[in-house]
Amino acid sequence: MSQTEYQIKSGNIKGNSEETSTVSNISYEIENANNSGLKQNKIDKQIKKLQEKNKFPKNLSYLKSYTDPKTGTTTSAFLN
Repeated sequence: MSQTEYQIKSGNIKGNSEETSTVSNISYEIENANNSGLKQNKIDKQIKKLQEKNKFPKNLSYLKSYTDPKTGTTTSAFLN
C-alpha cells in the first residue's frame, strides 16, 4: 500500500495576496509538509504549482525550511 504525498493547501491565499500574511499562513502548511516527510524539492514544486494556479503570489519564492526535531519548531525562508 502506498502512502499519498502531503498536499500543501493554500486556503484563501491568492496570487495578489499581501506577502507577510501569505508567508505566515503558508508556513503552517510547510510545517505540516515537513512533519509528513515531504522533501524540500517537492515542497518547492507544490508552491510553484500554486503560483501557476494563481493561489500563491508569483513574487514570492520558497527557498527552504527546517523543522527542529527536538522542539518541533519550523523555520521557512522566502525571497520576495
